[in-house]
Amino acid sequence: MEQSTINLLSRYMPILKRYQSQFSSLNTLLGKTTLTGKISSLDIAENLFDYMEETQEKFENLQEKLINTIMNQSFLNRYEEAQTSMQIANDVLRDYFQKSLEDVSVFISSRRVFEISSRIVPNEFETATELISCMENFMSSASGYKDILLYSNDGRLIQSLKYNATPKTSCVDVINTDSIESYECFYKRVDFYKQDGSNEFYFVAPIRIAREQSPLVVIVFVLNLEARFKELSEQFPYHFAHSRLLVVDSKNSILLSDSTKSFSVGHSINFIVNKDYSFAEYKSKVYMVASKNIDSKIDFVSHWSVCRIVPLQSVFDIKKEEKNEIESYLLDLETSLLITEELDEVIVDSENINEELGDVVINGEIIASKRHSYALNPILNNIRILSEEMNGLCLELATSIQKSNYETLFNIVRYYSKYSIVSVNELLAESLLSTMWITNAIEFRNSLVEKHETNEIQANTINELESLLARLKDSYSLYHDVLLFDKNGEVIGNSNNDSSHVGEKVALDSLRHHSGSFVVSNFESTSLYGNKNTIIIYCMIQDKQALLGGVAYVFNSELLQDMLCSIFHKESQIFSSKSEVFSVVFDNTKTIIASTNSDFSFEVYGLEDIDLKNFKNFRKFIQVGNKHYLICGETSNENEVYTEHTKKKLFSLVFVAVKEDKVDIMEVENRENIVGLVDVQNN
Repeated sequence: MEQSTINLLSRYMPILKRYQSQFSSLNTLLGKTTLTGKISSLDIAENLFDYMEETQEKFENLQEKLINTIMNQSFLNRYEEAQTSMQIANDVLRDYFQKSLEDVSVFISSRRVFEISSRIVPNEFETATELISCMENFMSSASGYKDILLYSNDGRLIQSLKYNATPKTSCVDVINTDSIESYECFYKRVDFYKQDGSNEFYFVAPIRIAREQSPLVVIVFVLNLEARFKELSEQFPYHFAHSRLLVVDSKNSILLSDSTKSFSVGHSINFIVNKDYSFAEYKSKVYMVASKNIDSKIDFVSHWSVCRIVPLQSVFDIKKEEKNEIESYLLDLETSLLITEELDEVIVDSENINEELGDVVINGEIIASKRHSYALNPILNNIRILSEEMNGLCLELATSIQKSNYETLFNIVRYYSKYSIVSVNELLAESLLSTMWITNAIEFRNSLVEKHETNEIQANTINELESLLARLKDSYSLYHDVLLFDKNGEVIGNSNNDSSHVGEKVALDSLRHHSGSFVVSNFESTSLYGNKNTIIIYCMIQDKQALLGGVAYVFNSELLQDMLCSIFHKESQIFSSKSEVFSVVFDNTKTIIASTNSDFSFEVYGLEDIDLKNFKNFRKFIQVGNKHYLICGETSNENEVYTEHTKKKLFSLVFVAVKEDKVDIMEVENRENIVGLVDVQNN
């Protein structure tokens, strides 16, 4: 750790002063005992007490290492918690921006939008009714938008879907769109609404028939960025009350804050960037900072940083730490699978010093006995007591560090468990809601109407259908395949352009009697996904209550696997290379939806009778073979989109191997020999 970082942290760690004081007292007593021994023993045991002086120097070095270890580990534990929280928020915002890009791209490239827009007459706003209806359908199926606005090309408001917008905007991005080919996004202070101008994140999409023409109308998609940021702050609350989550720009100006009272939007933060870690000063307080730029395809967003900041004044206050009972068997360093190298070293040094002092006592007693000089005995007794106290203090400090490691582990794994369930839920919800908008594509309806009326589809209609399916393949990674089927359930075309599926039948029974917008299959094996498990979302297309057919969306369930794999940090100050970390997401029938451990089963891990009714904040230690695991679990809410449409709740479990008992090879061989002997006798 850099010296400037050590100097800063030492002012905020009360536990350091306590241990420094105790070590100083022991060191002073050891020095006095050595001096007294030299004086009392005269030349009887002079070499012995010279050896003690060397041991005292080693103890001085050890106490310095121990103090540095507790400083390093205490800081790294708190930093890893902050980093985990920050990384989750970073990932959520990255995915939010990416999804918005995909949504707007698909909307703008929609043939239906193009055909409707071509019928708009400039300055005759009533001719935009169909486009407004299309915008409403899009907004009802796409989450994350504050509003969608429709303007004339001179900035006059035609329609605001959500709010009472101003009749005319002077926003140059809306009025001058010559440089915008398809759409662009911005984050600026605007005058869209009647209150004082505020910063909004928005996409501007000019709708024109040809690139060289002026736009007929301009659509503005306003993201509900503040609401999404507030939601993720509430989804993943931090355990230190005065900690804050922020988004800052490249100039360190606050763009988003989970507490505008404490950290006002628009204010700047002074960051103290050391070589190893960063800190921040704000309103005379110093904060630990975990931050990272958002990995976004939007250029200006990629210069934004998500920051989790925690006040140093309270971060190391042990009175505020959550206290959990840690069983003593988990604190065995020799069998631990967590990172303990630094602690291992100081424990070995402590044991060596204890042995050396023990040698002093034994040799002193031998010398005293041979010389019949019993003046040494009280001194040797003091050395024995000091040795025990020194060793006890070192072990107490090591235990304190290990318990702190486990407290951090509990917090981190709880975040992972919550993030697993939230991420899977949101991905499944997105895959369901997106179908509502996509199914409205005119190419689907035209193809089914022709098939219904003439039992065949015209060549130009097929070309349009194939073009749509190709765009869906490029734009939506959510779906492995999108298939259009007729009223008899026979597949007409698919986005994978796989002719082997054409003519294949999909299930229609549940669709015929279903009044909702879509039906979701069970998570099960299907030939449409290479005989692997996934869900299929079926959407009906009707004409005057008559079923024309529908669209089947084969969910790309490998995305869930990839998502779970990406959740865990690749670099950790707690998990060692030996730590086995994996997660499992399943429903209330214990059907596994996704897992980063392909060999997982409830039976192998002794969880076949797990109580799903009392699963909120689930946590326990289990033993499987010679490995001990910490497992944490979370469950979805009743109002989640996936649960609402499937009547199945989702659950997540995160496993961390924390300890591996050593196997006695001789005992195993003896057991195998006994088993072999029994088999021979039985035969």
